[in-house]
Formats: sequence, structure tokens, C-alpha cells
Amino acid sequence: MHSLLQDIRFSLRLMRKRPGMTLLVIAALIVGIGINSAVFTVVNAVLIRPLPVPDPDRLVLIMMKTQQSAQMPASYPEYLDWKAQCHSFQDMAAVRWLSANMTGNGIPEHLNGLEVSASFFKVLAVPPVAGRDFAEDDDQPGANRVVIISHGLWERRFGSDPAVLGKSVVLNDQPYTIIGVAPTNPLGYLSWDLWVPNGVFRDATMLNRNNRYHAVIAKLKPGTTTEQANKEMDIISRRLAQEYPQSDKDMQAYIIPIASMAANSATSLKYIMVASSLILLLACVNVVTVFVANAVERRKELSVRLALGAGRVVLLRQFFVQGLIFASIGGALGLLVAKIGIVTLVNRFPNAIGRLEETTIDSSVIFFTLATTLGASLLACVLPSLFTANLNINSELKGDWSWPVLSKYRVAGQSALIVVEVSLAFALTLVSGLLIKSLYNIQQVDLGFNPERVLSFQVSLPSIRYNEPDKITGFYDLAVQNIRGLPGVRAASVVSALPLSNNYHFINLEVEGQPAPVGTQHPFVDSSSVMPGFFETLRSRITSGRDFNESDRSSSLPVAIVDDVLAARMWPGQNPVGKLIRLADEGDKGPPWREVVGVVHQLKHYGPEREVPRLQVYVPLFQQPVATMSFVVDFQTDQRSIVTSVQKAIAGLDKDLPLDNVRTLEDLFSNHISQRRVTVLLLGGFAAIGVLLGLIGIYGVVANSIVRMRREIAIRMALGATVRNAVILVTKLGLIGTVAGILIGAGITLGFTRVLAVYLFGVASFDASIYFLSAAVVFVLALAASFIPAKSLLRFNPQEVLKE
Repeated sequence: MHSLLQDIRFSLRLMRKRPGMTLLVIAALIVGIGINSAVFTVVNAVLIRPLPVPDPDRLVLIMMKTQQSAQMPASYPEYLDWKAQCHSFQDMAAVRWLSANMTGNGIPEHLNGLEVSASFFKVLAVPPVAGRDFAEDDDQPGANRVVIISHGLWERRFGSDPAVLGKSVVLNDQPYTIIGVAPTNPLGYLSWDLWVPNGVFRDATMLNRNNRYHAVIAKLKPGTTTEQANKEMDIISRRLAQEYPQSDKDMQAYIIPIASMAANSATSLKYIMVASSLILLLACVNVVTVFVANAVERRKELSVRLALGAGRVVLLRQFFVQGLIFASIGGALGLLVAKIGIVTLVNRFPNAIGRLEETTIDSSVIFFTLATTLGASLLACVLPSLFTANLNINSELKGDWSWPVLSKYRVAGQSALIVVEVSLAFALTLVSGLLIKSLYNIQQVDLGFNPERVLSFQVSLPSIRYNEPDKITGFYDLAVQNIRGLPGVRAASVVSALPLSNNYHFINLEVEGQPAPVGTQHPFVDSSSVMPGFFETLRSRITSGRDFNESDRSSSLPVAIVDDVLAARMWPGQNPVGKLIRLADEGDKGPPWREVVGVVHQLKHYGPEREVPRLQVYVPLFQQPVATMSFVVDFQTDQRSIVTSVQKAIAGLDKDLPLDNVRTLEDLFSNHISQRRVTVLLLGGFAAIGVLLGLIGIYGVVANSIVRMRREIAIRMALGATVRNAVILVTKLGLIGTVAGILIGAGITLGFTRVLAVYLFGVASFDASIYFLSAAVVFVLALAASFIPAKSLLRFNPQEVLKE
């Protein structure tokens, strides 16, 4: 114990004696350990830590698919069939999104909720923390309206008052009794504001097998695998296709484990983890370089101590203690850096990665940091320990220093360090360059509309007061007129499915004069209701025909506008204006034939990266009223003032209508590509740090080489060599290693071409411009890092060195 304390005191004195070395080593370890701890914290929350519900591996989501659509919700009758016929599940529940305006309790607020089966919380096995769960009697048509509120809503609106149970709240102008409070967001399905039984809404529309807008969540029976459940669902799907060919032909149900739904983020997180590990490796290489240089500088002291009887084990222990102290300081401060980085990431990009909001530094993160710290300290003392083990005491004390291992492999070892650092730094720089160019290409994609300075918000009209089409269209007509009259507003309109919002209504398309397909062979299209001026507000291009106008009312000829991709596919080489289409489910003869009056350039509803899976059709709101609409406002003034003016305009028409999702389309687009931005930001930052660490390593190796080669340089200069020759001699090591590192780094990147291709957009895995630019930047910086220490040779005096 006493010896250990002596080693600690000696190491602390050494740190104070060499502050430059101390700061360099600690800074490198803070960066390396801090970045790895932060990345592991995210990976732990998103991919490793199990969902905070009992038996999360048994929870699955049941979806539908066809040859035309890879993922579709189910109809309520299909859910009832599955529940009655499938024996692989312990229980299941149907889920549908609910938009609710809460009034009569302070300021009106728009809430996002779910209509769920009574079994919903039983499937998740997370009962309410207060009150009771839904009963089967609650989930019946005509039952008393009850609601379970979220823990967040309970705190925010009711001050965590336990007396809230039994109280009445008004949702969409209907009274509901609060019967329970849900736990604090244990799962994504519980990140909503409220839950109501869907039996209250069960009507003929809901029981139509063609109306598919329910997600189905289920829990596998113990011992049942997803493969077994999928096989049973295949049998049931074929059976339903035979029983209901008009609605279920070619429809297939399949299962998605909920625990794997973070897989979209998994691959990118794994590569970020690899990149952060490379940063730690670079940091450790730099620390090793500094420690070796320090050991070489202390060779006489070490020789004397060995000659006086100190065992080599004692010196090895001292190196380890020194490395452990450095790594512990770096680990502690690195954990603080990780905490700051995580808070910044969550606040800046809260929706970029699933479950990111659950990110926290827990015991597993602390254990990972401790393990990383211990590993870094062991790695840092390996080469200095090797130096001590091979130190020739007699030669050193005579002044004839030679380290057999170092003298034999000195050039190769130094070159190897440079090659490793440069190759890793160049690979990171190259990958980040490709991703940055991909992000730039994405931002240049023609979305079909201009998101700049367009404000959007959503309004949901309660069906109690707005129970007739004329009331719905009358409100939106008057609201749009009032908003258009506000100062600073250039244009305004409404749309039922806002671009990039992931809120779409798709339906079958029939074209006059073309054979009517059977069942699910109908082409699906995205159908949106809009008011006149929508395309003008978004600055979209009408390529043929006209826009909707005020004469396109319910009493006039039914009309539609199609996108240019649909027009080219359905009427190749023809003018689509004047053609007739119908939006109808199979067997539904009610919807009228609509005349195509215009063609619009396709809007990228699904974002710039995805191919549009369905074609687009727009119909006038006056001919197809929708209660929930999104306003779009092209404004020219301050955003805050325009939001205030819009709120007053809506409140002037209906004081109980809150505005929801108030944001600009620029913010919506930014959120849409936020995961890619996070990846680019992190890898770009890692690349910059990697290059910096590599440059520090090159600087250290070259500077150390100058110290070791002082006598050799002096002899060369005494024999006629110039300072220029000496500078070339010492910088050659850094430059040769840099070139080799660039080539190896390029080879590493090319080896992952297929992997990279998935993340690239509009750029090839081998982009000559990015390769050349990355190589040029790394080479120039490496040249500077090699030349800076070499400048000390300008003041080199060979005669004084030869006298030593």
C-alpha cells in the first residue's frame, strides 16, 4: 500500500513538472472516452436496454401488405377475425389515432390520443398508476364515455391531483369521465395524452372491411415464436381472402416485433459506435506516443533506479499507475463531456432517433466508462513497459544508449504509428465528406413545393357542432379568408394531408375507359382535400390545366387535380385534362366520376429520399369535406407575430378551437431529415477530431524523432549536409507515413462500398472529388504538422551536440 501511494505521489509530481504533456494526454483521453461514453449511452438506450414493459420480446405489431404497398394498417373487422381465429397470441388490441380538443378546463388544448380496445393496457401489462383500467363494458357502442389520461397530462393540466379520478373533461364537445392515469411513458404507444375505448366509435364506417386505419398490437403466448405466429397469420389471411374477395384478396398479415422497431436507427448507430471507437484508438495512440517519448527522456533515471536495485516490476507498476491516473481523470471529465453532449443532442434533435428521449447515464454507462478507462490505461503503458523490459543498464550508464527493440524497429514503429493515425483519420474524413455531400444533395431535391416561410398548423373540428358538410366547409372558407386578410400574409389555404407529415389518406383509383381491376389490384393513390390557393401558397407548379377555384362547389361538376407522374402513367402521350377518374373502394358505387381539370408537379409527400409509393390526387374541400385540416400560410413578416395574428383569427371564429402542430414547413423538413443530420454531424465531428488527433500524433512522432536523431543529424551536418537536408530527413518520416495512411484509409472505405451506398444520396461510394479533396486536406495538414517541429532545426547547432 505504501509503495502504491509513493507511485501515485511520483506520478502527480511528474504531471506538475510536465504540464504540457499532462494537458495533451488528458485532453486526448477526455475526447476519446467522452465521445465513446456519449455514443454508448445512446446505443444503450436505443438498442440494448429492453423496453420498460414486462416481456417486451413478446410484443408485436400486426400489419397488412400487398404487392403494391409494403405496410398498411388493418380494418377493424380484420382485427376481430384475427382475435377470434389466431391462437398464437395471448391477447391483442386495435389502435387508432385520435385527435381531441379539450375545452371547459382553462385554455383550450389540442391533444393527441388513441382509440384502443379495452385490452390495450393488458396487452402491454402496464396497468394505470392511479384509478382503473378499461373494462369490456367500456368498449361497447352506447357505453358511458371514459378516458385514461397520461401521466404528463395529469401533471400539466391537473397538478397531479389524485382527486382527478371521477372528474369530467370535455373532449371534442363530449363529456368524458377520467377513470385512470397511465404510467410515465414506458413505451412509445404510451407517449400520447389520452386513451379512450374505440367501441364508442363503432359504426358502419368502422365495420367496413375496406376502411383500414387500425394498427394492431398483440402479445405472443409464452413459448410461441414470431415465425410460428406468421405461419398462422398466413393461413388466416388466405382464409379471409376466400371469404371476402372484394376486400381481402391478395392481402397478407405479417408481424413486426416491437422490440426491433428501432432497427431503422440501428445500423447508423453501429457505424457511429465504430467511428467513436476509432477516435478512442487514435487518442490512445497519441497517449502511447507521449508516454514512450517520456520514457525515452527518462532513460538515464530509469537506468540508475534499476542499478540501485529497483526491480523492473516496480517500474512497470509505476507506469501502470501513471497511466491509470491519467485515464481516470480523462474518464471522469469524459463522462461529464458525455452528459453535456447527450443533453445537447436530445434537446436539439429530440425526434431524430427512436427512444432517444430515454437516453440517460445509468449504471451500465458508468461501467462502460470504467472499462474504457481501464483499457486505455493498460494500452498506454504497454510500450513504455516494453522499453523498460529491454533497457540496457550498462550501455545507458556509459552514455552509449541503445534500446535493442527500439533501435531495430524505430523507423518502422514510428511509421506504423503515423500510418495508423492517418489511415483512421482519413477514413473518417472521407466517409463524413460523402455523407455531407449526400445531405447537400438531399437539400437540393425539388420537393415540388417551397417550404420557405410557410407556416402550418392543424385544426380539428368537433363533430358535435360541425356535423354537416356545409358547417365544415363554411368554417374553413371563412377562416382562410380572414387569414388571407392579415398583414404580411401573401397566400393561405388548407389541406387534409400536409406534405412530409406522414398523415395520408389512400384510396383506390378507377380510370374511365380502362379495365376496372379486381380487389387489391386497384392502384392506390394518396387523396387530399384542398381549398383553392393551396398550390399557390406552396408555390407548386400547375403544369397543365387550371387550379381549383371558388366555383368548384358541392353543387358543381366533381373535379380533381392529379400529379404529373399519375398523368404520365395513366394517359401516356395524352392530355389528361378532361379525363374522368373515380376514387372509390371496390364495390362502392357512391363516389362520382371526377373530371381532371389540372396537373400539378408531384409533391414529395414522403420526403426527398423516398420514391413516392403512391400517386397523388387532389379534390376540392367543398366537394369532399374533412373535419381535420392543416392550414398553410405564406407569410412575409415576423413568424411570432403572424402566429399571434392567426391564433386571434381562429379564436374569433371559435374560441374553443386550439391550434396544433404550429410550425413552419422548413422545420418540418428539417425534422424529416434530422436522423441523417445527426449522423453527418457526429461523423463530421469525429472526422475533425480524428484529423486533429492524427496531426498531434504526427507532430509528436516527428518531434520525438528530432530528439532521438540529434547526434545523427549533427554528424550529417558536420559532414556537409545542409539544414534543408536535415528538415527533409525528419519530415520524410511523417510524409511517407501520411501517404501510406491515405492509401490504406481509401482502401478501408472502398471495402465498405456496399454499406456506404445505403446512406448515400446522389453520390457514388467512389466519388473522385471527395476522395481527392479529403486526401489533399489531410496531406496538407500532415505536412504542416511535420514541418512545425522540423523548424527547430533552423536553430540547430551541430558542434554543441557533438560536444555532449
